[in-house]
Amino acid sequence: MSIVKRTRGALPILPLCLVAAAALACSLPQAATPEVAVEVSLAPTATPKPPTPTPEPPTATSPSPTATAPPPTDTPEPTQALPARPTPAPEPAPARIQFAPGATSATAGGTIEPNEVQHYVLQAAAGQVMEVLITSPNDGVLLGIHGADGTVLKRSADDRAYWRGELPATQEYVLDAVAVGGATSYQLSVTIFARVQFEPGATSVTVTGSIEQSGTRHYAVQASVGQWMEVRIGSPQNDVLLTIWGEDGIPIKRYVDGQAEWRGEVYASQNYYIEAVSVGGSTDYTLTVTISPLGVEPKRIEFGPGRTWAVEQGQLESGATDRYVLRAPAGQGLYVSLASPNRDVSLGVRGADGQLLVHPETGTDFAAVTTLPASQDYVISVVPSGGDTPYTLRVSVAPAGERPARIQFEPGATSATVVGVLEGGGDHASYILSASAGQTMDITVVPAILEVGIWVEGQDGSVWRAPFGQNGMTLGLPGSQEYTITLFTPPGAGATNYAVDVAIY
Repeated sequence: MSIVKRTRGALPILPLCLVAAAALACSLPQAATPEVAVEVSLAPTATPKPPTPTPEPPTATSPSPTATAPPPTDTPEPTQALPARPTPAPEPAPARIQFAPGATSATAGGTIEPNEVQHYVLQAAAGQVMEVLITSPNDGVLLGIHGADGTVLKRSADDRAYWRGELPATQEYVLDAVAVGGATSYQLSVTIFARVQFEPGATSVTVTGSIEQSGTRHYAVQASVGQWMEVRIGSPQNDVLLTIWGEDGIPIKRYVDGQAEWRGEVYASQNYYIEAVSVGGSTDYTLTVTISPLGVEPKRIEFGPGRTWAVEQGQLESGATDRYVLRAPAGQGLYVSLASPNRDVSLGVRGADGQLLVHPETGTDFAAVTTLPASQDYVISVVPSGGDTPYTLRVSVAPAGERPARIQFEPGATSATVVGVLEGGGDHASYILSASAGQTMDITVVPAILEVGIWVEGQDGSVWRAPFGQNGMTLGLPGSQEYTITLFTPPGAGATNYAVDVAIY
């Protein structure tokens, strides 16, 4: 029987007692006992690879071991720094628009790049009227306007480069020039109309100022329909003149007429703009504006039974306006004439809807509206151009659909003559004929001693007039259309025969 003892990883070591006993046994005489062989096996000299231990299965009370992370240290590991975010360049402050001393307008501008916005700022007061215009070679710069309080007066997205209006508050206003095309030059023009203010109960106000050579000063005044307004301007050399126009764009007076005053009825409730225009050197000036109080309701004109005309007598005071009203249906003709000792009264006609049919600024004392545009009231204003004066007003209507007598030319002829009778003062007679654009029309009324006024009206709204006593006129015709000729005699004149000769060439 052999006994093998295996060790793990090293040679076996025998106890000394066993070695000594073995030696003693070899030296003693052998007894008759069964032989027992002891065999010792030595491990190989090479060191064997240690066996892989078999892990014990996990139990509920012995969880599997897990790796434990090393504790953190006090010094954090260095991290890579993020690049600094660039600071945007500050937007330039708006350029301030400066007005020269006493001036009411200023300009600015320069060049602008594609999609660029350039800002301007100015201070203005509530109630003032501001006008802003941007001009550029290809209309490639638009306009935006807003107040410092955020109120938007105009957006650049509306594709316009112009704005005019009354300012809502006293504050700074920012004007934006917005490029919508390529790089371009532009000019920004700003005008502030000084508001003409009346003291409570006053009807007149005077302002003084100074103006440079060829300069212009701008004012705005509010007036209501039916009021009478007088504007006068004085300067040492009488070289400051007047331009007046309405908020609706209708010109009332232009400075090129050489006059420094204007007087007439206000035809609409709106702002009226007054410009003092220097036609000489630098100078001082005085501007006086007078607006009469609103008068009483217009007097209504009533025709008697079976009549289509009426006569009114009045006494007009200097600076006053008399008004009359009558009802007429669409399509009728309306004919009005005035007479006064010095012929210093004129008339205007407007519809209740505000449409101006005869402007009082024309200074005429007779008018024909051959076709009324609507069934409504029509207001007739009598306006003085001198002092106190009596006057006679005659108003007549023609039934709707009634056409003036047509003037016919004989074959090959270039003229024709018609005759008739004007029944009493203020009567009228109307004729119609066709003519072509570029032709000339000559009108002559005989006898020469006949006092008659001539009114010619084209279908396009063009109007010509010859005053009482002129008895003839020559016209260059603007369009191919029908033209109506109306003859008037002054109210108070007697019945008379007449002949009118019309030539077209």
